[in-house]
This record gives sequence, C-alpha cells and structure tokens, in this order.
Amino acid sequence: VVRSSSLLEDSLKHSFAGKYMSVFLADSFASPEERAMAVERCARRIYARVYNPVARTYRERHGLGEDSMAILVMEASGRTRGDRYFYPTTAGVAFSRAFRLWSRRLRSEDGLLRMVFGFGTRGTSRWYARIFSLTDPFARPEGNLPELIAKYSQETFDAVDLKEGCFCSFNINQVPHFLGYHRCAPSLVSFYDVFERELLPYGRFVEGKDLCGKLVFSFRDFPRTHGRFFDGMRALLRSFEELFGMPVDCEFAYEPDEDALDLVQVRSLWSGSYGQRVEIPQGRGRAILRGDRMVSNGAVEEVPYLVFVDPEGYAEAEDKPSVARALAQVRDSLGGAPFVLVGPGRWGSTNPELGVPVRYNEIAGCVCLVELGIPRKGFWPELSYGTHFFGDLEVDGVLYMPVFVGEKGNLFDEEWFRSYPCRLGPMSCIRIYRGKFSAFFSSERNEGVVFQEG
Repeated sequence: VVRSSSLLEDSLKHSFAGKYMSVFLADSFASPEERAMAVERCARRIYARVYNPVARTYRERHGLGEDSMAILVMEASGRTRGDRYFYPTTAGVAFSRAFRLWSRRLRSEDGLLRMVFGFGTRGTSRWYARIFSLTDPFARPEGNLPELIAKYSQETFDAVDLKEGCFCSFNINQVPHFLGYHRCAPSLVSFYDVFERELLPYGRFVEGKDLCGKLVFSFRDFPRTHGRFFDGMRALLRSFEELFGMPVDCEFAYEPDEDALDLVQVRSLWSGSYGQRVEIPQGRGRAILRGDRMVSNGAVEEVPYLVFVDPEGYAEAEDKPSVARALAQVRDSLGGAPFVLVGPGRWGSTNPELGVPVRYNEIAGCVCLVELGIPRKGFWPELSYGTHFFGDLEVDGVLYMPVFVGEKGNLFDEEWFRSYPCRLGPMSCIRIYRGKFSAFFSSERNEGVVFQEG
C-alpha cells in the first residue's frame, strides 16, 4: 500500500480520513524498474491530493493552513487466495469508546467494532458492515429479524487482483467458491431464504438443497466461535487508551482461521462534547423530530434554516446523485448560515439507494444531521463509526440523530413538514424552511429532539 503521511494527518482532532489517498499496488510487475515506476506514479497522485478541493476545503474550514506531504509504503494485510486474489478474511476499525449506542444496555466504555469481510475499504464509505458492541457482541443495531439482518448485511467485498494488478470488488453470490478458502465461513456467512424469510446456516447452502435467496456476511455465529478475538480486542483497546491517555481507534485485519491479528494503525479518537450533560427542555416549541437511539451529544439553538430532502421525492428521483449536487447549491444560497439537514437513509452513502450520496464538503455549514429510517422505502440509518463521514461529523461537532419513523419513542412530524411554509430547492424533492430551529441531544439518555420555535 502506498499511502499519504502528511504533517497535519492524524492529529488529536483532525484525522483527514478520506481526504488524501492510499493506493493498493499489486506486486505483479515484470521487473523492478516497472515496479519503481508504478510506485512513483502513486506518489505523484498522493502529492497532488494536497491540492484536491476536498482536502483544501477541509484545511480552510479548520484554519489549518497548508500541508506538507510524505509517502508511506507498507505491506498490505491479507493472504493470497488461490493463485490470483489477495485480501484479509476480515478487517475493520475498533473504538475504545462508543459514543453512540443503540441500546441502554450497552456501555460506552466497553468500546465498539465495525467489521467487514475482505479489505476494510468496504467499511469506510457507509456501505454495509457488521457493528459489534464489546458489551454484548451478539447485539445488532438492526435487531434480530432475519429479513432486516439479510437486508443490512454485507454482500460485496474488496480484494486485489494480483494478475491484473488492480483493486476489485465481488458480490459473494457471484463467487461463492471464494468461501472455500475460509474454514471459518460458517461463522461469517448465512443464507437468507426469501420464501421462508429465515436465515439458514451456511451449511444448508453447501448441501445444495432447493433454496431461493442469497448469501450474506451476517457474522451471525462469529461471537460464539471466536470469543477469544473479542476478549483480546477489549484488552487491547484498554491498553491503548491507558497508553494514549485518551480514547483511541485502531484499524485492523484479522484471520480467524489462524487467530492472527494485524494492527494497521492506532490514533486518538476525538470525543468532542461527549461527557457533558445536556438537558432536553420542555415547552420549547413544537417538537418535529425525536429519536431514541444512537444520538450524539450537544445542543444548537435558534438555527435559521432547516433543509429537508423529501423521502418520497428522493425515492422517485431518477438521478439521485444530482440531489447531492443540488444540496451544495442550497448550502451556497444560504450565505454561510448554519442549517439543520434532514433526509432519508444514510447521508454520504456511496450507494444512492441507501441515502443521499453527498460529499461532506457539499453540506459544510450543517450543524445538525437527521437520518430518517423508513423500511418500506428501503431507507435505514446506520451507526457509522469507522466511516470517513462519521469522522468529519465528530470533528466539526455536527449533532447526529436517526429517527425510525413509526417506532415508539421516535417522531417525524409529517404534518408539519407538509404544511409549514417553505421554498423549493434546485430539485423538487428539496425544501428549505426558514425559522428558528433548536436541537437538544443527550447521549447519556439516548434521546434527542428538534424543536421549531416561535
């Protein structure tokens, strides 16, 4: 891997996650000269990234000035599968503290993992990943309904093609023979039977019975079969936190068949306003949004704008990436004023079907981000620990709350959003409301409310 290593990267607060570049380079060259030329091309791309608009906007927003870049060349973690493909069995990010929890039974101080099959790149862009609380690794943010587990489990994984010398992605349903490289496959993979609506053990798929459905990386049996891994991660995270004197996150790769853990990187974890007590007031105005899990901590008051992406309109939009670009125009039209941003599914997702695929710089100025979970439309918020999008939210102190529409303890006041005066944005599914909006989020109580005042 040829990756950036700048003076400003991985500081206490500013990680620059996703702002610069890492390039996977397969060792498939005919001569040392060709290999050297390939490394040089990678280095040039990484140096040029200093001037990329995303990186420049990030530095300007935080008053960081110019940056100086160096290059780090390191061996990638993984194994060769067959004679052509290279990837780790699992990879992910571990956090010594979990500042957003989906259940009051879970403890922040126990930490959290975000894991995927294959290279960890699949877990940093708001694709599907398995979230483990180290309080209870069997607990799942999406619950235990088989159809929800199947819907929000990983199917596509990343690898390096050693023959072609390129990074590639596969859906496991198209290459099920890859699972033959992994003795641990039964602990990672389930088969979802669409007719019976149940998750079946991987062995049922191998038996070749008449089944209709799909394979998913559910990690369903992983906590039971690999308890030693979770014990080790708890101890490791505690040790790093004591050593750093603050919360940490670390990137890792793990080979379950060998019980072999590779640590890729350890850095400080910005904790922002967590730990500060936030009281949610009564009678502040009309509550238009309320959530009861995975909320961040903090408050913003009298925000002049609320920008809303209508879930129905977004679902029907033929060009969903254009909605993201239109939001950048809305941001510019507000003249730098702060705003609350509300929309369906996962903000910043690489997959437009999961949510609006905004780049973070396109919504700079947002002070409160709300994700609407509407299962019938295919929209489901996600605990986005480990993603670059999550890192930007934390550093900028942007409040976050998911709202699971129709569930107890959650509120999406559709009547208010239909009737309150607004103007349309560049696309018809975007509405801009002017008023006074205040948000109070308590991670301690796992509760958040957005009020319209006056």
